[in-house]
Amino acid sequence: MLGLQVDRVHHITILSLGFLLAIILVPFVQASAVNQFDFVVSNIAYQSAIGDYGSNVGYTVTATSNGSPVSSIVCNPASGSRFPVGDTAVICTATDSQSNSASHSFIITVGGDDSTPPNIIPPPDTGAASTGGQYTHINLGSPTVADDTDTSPLVTNDAPAAGFQVGNTTVTWTATDHSGNSKTATQKVTISPPGNLTVSASPEGNLYKAVQSVTLSSSTPATIYYTIDGSTPTTSSAIYKNPISISSTTTLKFFGE
Repeated sequence: MLGLQVDRVHHITILSLGFLLAIILVPFVQASAVNQFDFVVSNIAYQSAIGDYGSNVGYTVTATSNGSPVSSIVCNPASGSRFPVGDTAVICTATDSQSNSASHSFIITVGGDDSTPPNIIPPPDTGAASTGGQYTHINLGSPTVADDTDTSPLVTNDAPAAGFQVGNTTVTWTATDHSGNSKTATQKVTISPPGNLTVSASPEGNLYKAVQSVTLSSSTPATIYYTIDGSTPTTSSAIYKNPISISSTTTLKFFGE
């Protein structure tokens, strides 16, 4: 009698009984490895400055599959999204290198009070010569505004809609975030009496062998507009603020008002 047993996909037993040979096939099921996903994340309570529209919240989620890092983790809503006030469920799905996947959820709670106002830096003080009428319009520029939760605070000013009269006027700029916090900054606007406004350049136009730094100045407070491409400047042209560096043959045109 001869006996042989092999453990593979099937369990094969061969029995030799004289002239009778019997082959018996017995199915053998091989258990697959269990994919164990482990997520590292916890519920988040965001108790910082918030407003009626919630706040942007960042978070980090890691996961492993059978002890090895997964190939991808996709969460919705994504980290950095704006979460409304209250509880929001975040669902994350991890996928390993064998395309096995598992999901896990956690809660982000947004609450608290926003008591921090925006930061605001007003535009530089400015001025111009009167255009001859009772009021003169002038480009005030724009303030620099930032807030820790509101990406677009409301910005207003109290500049007179009709224009500025001769003399000094203080313009108050106000930045208000979505929680109602506000902060102000001021800008001085000077309108000089009408007269012969002149604008000059130093050094004057000439031939130079080295790079020149050209300074523009006005006889009375004014906004100076200029171009360096030979075109005629308008109130939509660049506003002079700092000396202009000239390193090649250039046609500089300017005027003030």
